[in-house]
Amino acid sequence: MDGSALRRRRQTILWCGVVLFFFTSMSKVLVPGVVFSDLQALGFGAGAIASLGAWYMYTYAFSQMAVGIFSDRYGGVRLLLFGGGFFAAGSILFPLGTAYPVLFAARVLAGMGSGTVFLGVSKLIADLYPERFALVFGVVMFLGYLGPITGVLPMAWLIQTTTWRWALAVPAVFSALAMLVIAFSAHGCTKPTVPGNCFASLWELVRDRRNLLLF
Repeated sequence: MDGSALRRRRQTILWCGVVLFFFTSMSKVLVPGVVFSDLQALGFGAGAIASLGAWYMYTYAFSQMAVGIFSDRYGGVRLLLFGGGFFAAGSILFPLGTAYPVLFAARVLAGMGSGTVFLGVSKLIADLYPERFALVFGVVMFLGYLGPITGVLPMAWLIQTTTWRWALAVPAVFSALAMLVIAFSAHGCTKPTVPGNCFASLWELVRDRRNLLLF
């Protein structure tokens, strides 16, 4: 495969990653936000429902810290394959679940995938547009963070029109489709794994006194 064809495929993967990023941002406000009353109707208490949203953010943050250490070694395409798969699985599982452990596991899967998708998109932008990173990253952030806006009023209308399960299935299906395009386009686009100690750069970061002051 020539360089231009490979770049086009990597660009396709990037913009499918942006689609995933849009839905990961939307997912932050969907649960427990617009489905709170529907989950209460299933017999779950307010604390249990709030925990679904909290653990999504806990795993989101943990995945960014943990996976970020290995981002340079494995590259953006592998991160999107990993994160997109987790997010799509969690998004599909949630509207199918009735028992609380299933709903909880779905949100943990989705949260783990969301943080990794963000890192994968960022890494791909850095690889494809190093000279215009700030501009492209800014556009992607704008598009991605339209997700929470779309995730409130339109999704609330869709829930009233159908059911909360069918409504949440819509972004889940689109996320799965974006993930499939990434999976089919990934052949030949993954960079060779970079050898070395991934924790060396982390140690360099945290032992700098100026960084510690920022932390």
